[in-house]
Amino acid sequence: MNPTPKLHVLLAMSAMTDTELLDQAGNIAKLGPQSSLFTDATIANGVNKIAAKAATFSSKCTAVKDTAAQLVDIKTEKSEARAALESEVLALVGNATNLAATEAQLTSLALTPRPPVVIPTSGPPVPETLVPTYPKYHKGYFDISVSEPAGTRGRYFAQSALDPAGPWTTLSGTGKSRRVFGVSGTKVWVRFARVRGHITSDWSAPTLVVIP
Repeated sequence: MNPTPKLHVLLAMSAMTDTELLDQAGNIAKLGPQSSLFTDATIANGVNKIAAKAATFSSKCTAVKDTAAQLVDIKTEKSEARAALESEVLALVGNATNLAATEAQLTSLALTPRPPVVIPTSGPPVPETLVPTYPKYHKGYFDISVSEPAGTRGRYFAQSALDPAGPWTTLSGTGKSRRVFGVSGTKVWVRFARVRGHITSDWSAPTLVVIP
């Protein structure tokens, strides 16, 4: 006579949500006492323990939801309180800077005086070196760039002319490079000026480039 094969249960609790686990436990607590297996003391004890622990888990889930809602409210209140505090600090700073005659008076209120802003009166340095770059397979244009130290990024005006004495034509853009188009063989002079805020340097020495 073949022995009765052992049965298995399809149960993946690690993939269950809290609600699904509570539903599973609730079904066990509801149907368990009606099962023929409930006459076994270990089964009955297990069903009763599941019912009790499901009640505890349910109460903790409710507490977490309530706490999460309270946390949202507290975070909102914190943001509002910070904004109110910042407003008061700024108001104090405004009044103090209007009344204070010395930096010591500001530091007496635990405020750190800001060094005066130095506005440059001289223009930025003139671009020194212009480097032309020619296309490998095309003709009719070239690129020319200001040679900058690594890590720097300046703003520039640029002009081109067919004669170093002018007239000069402004090239659009403010980057360190420009593309100049023209008939192959044409000689073009290019110059750059560095821009800092509203101040512009003198023009660089014109660089002669022949359009390939």
